[in-house]
Amino acid sequence: MEDSGKEEDDKKSCCTWPKIIVAAILTVTSCVVLWKYAPIDSAIDSILPKFNKTSGEYTGMGDAFGDIPPTQAPSVPDRFNFMQCKQGKECCNGLTKICHLRVDEVLYATAHNAMASFEDGFLFGPNHRLQLERALFAGYRGINLDICNCAGLLVFCHGYCSLGIRGVDEVFASINGFLDSNPTEVLMIPLEINNFADESVDLDQFYFQMTQIPGLTEKVYVHENAGAPWPTLKEAVDSNKRIFMFHFNGPDCTAGDPCPPGLHLYDKYAINTNWEFRNKEDVEDTATSCDLVLKEALSHQAFFGVNNFLSPPSYAVSKTLNSVDFARERIRACSEQANLDVNFIYADFWSEGALPELVQEHNRELAR
Repeated sequence: MEDSGKEEDDKKSCCTWPKIIVAAILTVTSCVVLWKYAPIDSAIDSILPKFNKTSGEYTGMGDAFGDIPPTQAPSVPDRFNFMQCKQGKECCNGLTKICHLRVDEVLYATAHNAMASFEDGFLFGPNHRLQLERALFAGYRGINLDICNCAGLLVFCHGYCSLGIRGVDEVFASINGFLDSNPTEVLMIPLEINNFADESVDLDQFYFQMTQIPGLTEKVYVHENAGAPWPTLKEAVDSNKRIFMFHFNGPDCTAGDPCPPGLHLYDKYAINTNWEFRNKEDVEDTATSCDLVLKEALSHQAFFGVNNFLSPPSYAVSKTLNSVDFARERIRACSEQANLDVNFIYADFWSEGALPELVQEHNRELAR
């Protein structure tokens, strides 16, 4: 009996040690990934109380997570004032003299994978430090989101449901509230359909969830004729059709299987540059980084998107990529190479750099 008990203990020991080793490896790997890709220093700076008297009074924990109603401007880093219009003057997307331009003629700073912020719990490889609501108030007028079906619930996620999610109702309530409070602003919302996170995405179900936000779908513009010109910013503002939505990697919206109203097929109306860049030098190599994806599909394309981020996301490099000088040159180079005007400049870590400032500089020049 004693030998039998000893053999049993040996078996348990043999089974236990491999589990301990695997658990240790997973723990170390998780810590390395978190250290490498999450903006830890910035997160700590934003969460810890600020006692430095040279930078102001103690602000406590509130600034870190910003429990702020969506219709109020949350705290954002000190930056350029995007809203340049004088009171009483005609205004479109922060400027007084661009209202006559069509929506496909102007530039939009666009937050890539906008839902995936460290602030909202996306801890592994987040695309942003701060949440998308703050980006809106900072001047981002393009919000790129990934739709996932996680256990039957449509949400916004990136890659896998377990890496973080944001509710469709929560995000759209914030966007709708922002537009209600800012009636001169027009938004572009490119949606990526992720059918591999868990279950397949049903766009009709997604649209139904949109209808549950009072006043949201009434603001969605529907482009009835593919060959017709897009409206001007003023027409969008006057009609209150100020949300322009597109989707890709999903259904092709054929006559036999039409998509919900206003959910336009991205590849039908827009074209993008390459996006897989591992370092800054890859982005700077405009001979390849400005190459068009699906260039053979140039039929009704009116919008041109330039990708300006790394994969995986890099908080440190985004400070350079999102700077006025770097992004200005990238827009110029890609526009010249493609012979197309740039509409979307896609960026990670929107809180770094000064893309909204560049957008206003660019759009102001277009109006001259």
